[in-house]
Amino acid sequence: EGWRSALGTSGALVLPIADEVRLRIRLIVGIFEALHTLFPDEGRANGWIHRPNTGPGFDGRSAVSVMLSGKLADLQYVYDYVQGWTQ
Repeated sequence: EGWRSALGTSGALVLPIADEVRLRIRLIVGIFEALHTLFPDEGRANGWIHRPNTGPGFDGRSAVSVMLSGKLADLQYVYDYVQGWTQ
């Protein structure tokens, strides 16, 4: 019965997602959306995240390198950085 209780009314499996995971997903989606707003050219939007960055807090690392540190604070930093451009 345990797994059956995770089934939604449609029969689809519905699993709880931890709050931190939800936040990480929101931050990643927000970074993606901001970059695609700032750079209408998809190649530039997708490329920015992989290029070395001399901005504060990056120390020459790419944004994706910072994001992949595993620290929520680093993911939040990249989000705040790109969101600052859209203001």
